[in-house]
Amino acid sequence: MEKAIIRDRETGEELTLTALREEYETLKKAGETEAGSFEDYLENITDGNGTCDWI
Repeated sequence: MEKAIIRDRETGEELTLTALREEYETLKKAGETEAGSFEDYLENITDGNGTCDWI
């Protein structure tokens, strides 16, 4: 079982890298993210303006 590594500040939900990668791919296909890579996406959601925290 994969350990949760990020917590969504809005919902309190703990997220895994696998779940986040799937979310990124969905958003990328829909054109709903400006992140050029998964790593950029992680940086965007965990920076000061993002909605998630590393745990």
